[in-house]
Amino acid sequence: PSVILLDGWCLGATSQAPEQLAIPVNDLEAKEDAAGVWRQEVNQNLGGGYQDAFARLDAILYLRAPSFEIILDWRCEQEESLLARALTDADRERVSRFIAHFERITRHMMSGGRRADIEVQLDARRNVTEVNRIA
Repeated sequence: PSVILLDGWCLGATSQAPEQLAIPVNDLEAKEDAAGVWRQEVNQNLGGGYQDAFARLDAILYLRAPSFEIILDWRCEQEESLLARALTDADRERVSRFIAHFERITRHMMSGGRRADIEVQLDARRNVTEVNRIA
């Protein structure tokens, strides 16, 4: 093939400075990773092997949501489509817990912690509002 597209939630994410890992970003981290072991392991991998993998890609396109908070709604819409039914409160809670695992990396990426060749800013309805080529 002449083009292969990879879709990944945290594709292009960079590691955080160690001091950024100290404070939990949500209840999941506070309760289930109080010592920061999981955060440190993920961060170490983001700074190592993942960067090697990202460097092998010809280009990374970053789709930037308008806020972290809207991601739950978007993911719930996706789940409803996959399940072909409306989500129950329990389903929505399950999706919320899933997203919590990626909140730290997602927020870091949204604040600049990523490598990307092109950034596409989306609005709440997923319309493209801006496209920037990163030098």
